[in-house]
Amino acid sequence: MNRQPHTIGYPADGPYTWHRAALAPLLAGPTANVPEATDDAFVEFLLDQGLGPLWDHAISEHDFSPALSLQAKERLHNSRLSATAHYMLQRNSLLAIKAILGGAEVPHLVFKGCHTRELLFSEPALRPAQDIDVLIPNEQKAQAIKAFVDDGYTFHGNADNISHECSLTRGKTHIDLHWDIFRPGRTRTPMAARILDTRKDYGSHWGPNETAALFLQLIHPVFTKYLSTPHASLVRQLDLAYLLTKTEVNWGKILNWLELAGMKTAAWLSLTWLEMLTDIA
Repeated sequence: MNRQPHTIGYPADGPYTWHRAALAPLLAGPTANVPEATDDAFVEFLLDQGLGPLWDHAISEHDFSPALSLQAKERLHNSRLSATAHYMLQRNSLLAIKAILGGAEVPHLVFKGCHTRELLFSEPALRPAQDIDVLIPNEQKAQAIKAFVDDGYTFHGNADNISHECSLTRGKTHIDLHWDIFRPGRTRTPMAARILDTRKDYGSHWGPNETAALFLQLIHPVFTKYLSTPHASLVRQLDLAYLLTKTEVNWGKILNWLELAGMKTAAWLSLTWLEMLTDIA
């Protein structure tokens, strides 16, 4: 069967026109052309993709004037205000996590959105992140969970993923605690310990080095977000683009880890998808 691309909610000329337009001013300057006819729908798309705060910054700081109404621009600005408030809460939580797990003598690192924004964005608050993802050694998961519960967090275990992660909440803070990067057996060789060995102190938190961060960015969205689906927000493509263009890439180490993990195809998919949307090869 020759299926047509899924185009619900996208412009009639194809499913990825908005994807490219959404990323263009954040990578190559104010080059996006947004038709007025798609005003409200396009802004809704930007917000769904986690790009609202970044677009507000581009409009206000870089002489970028897309064809959007004042009401649409106000929605973008409000998303930036909300993201900033949430960032301040998460920034305090990062310091608390560092202290809690440090006190429990559990080596750990923060990865995914809450780390990459500190590593790559001059204004980290512009890059929204829903949860704080923390990686710990498998053999110390009980020790880590106890440390959080003793500090007032509530443990949440889900039978679908308790093999490799759980959640911890306190107030508006949500932590995803991982002791493997995927369900056990997903990678040919366990990779969590190798990633933990790269950890560096970034002040507010411990995080992976640039090579490990890129490795995770190349493979994680393929399995957890299905890469090109609506569930996989475009802000992750911005993370990947910035990792490739703003950091030193140790491709020898990346290729070795991809071979060990059996995930070269996943990395190829990520890089191909990025090139389709941004021309970054």
